[in-house]
Amino acid sequence: MRRTGYTLDFELGKVEEHERVLDEVLVSLSMHAMKRELKESDYLDGGALWETLPKVTQELIRNFNQIPKETRPEMLEQLRGILKKDMEGPRRLIKLFKA
Repeated sequence: MRRTGYTLDFELGKVEEHERVLDEVLVSLSMHAMKRELKESDYLDGGALWETLPKVTQELIRNFNQIPKETRPEMLEQLRGILKKDMEGPRRLIKLFKA
């Protein structure tokens, strides 16, 4: 099957959108984890924003914060590699970070 310019543009657009959502997931994870680690009042147990996050997201953030700070960037890149293979994974995950 021969691909047209339109088909290639469409596929490229899907890849770019996937990358954008993937970036949003990783930035959201980092941001929420940092706020939790800095003990911002809304992110403490019982805090308004913390309580709006799904339990699975809270657990992910707790686990992320247990990783030594110097290895977190590497862990985020590993997570990026895993999620890059799943075109729908980042879309499902980003919903977990919407408070």
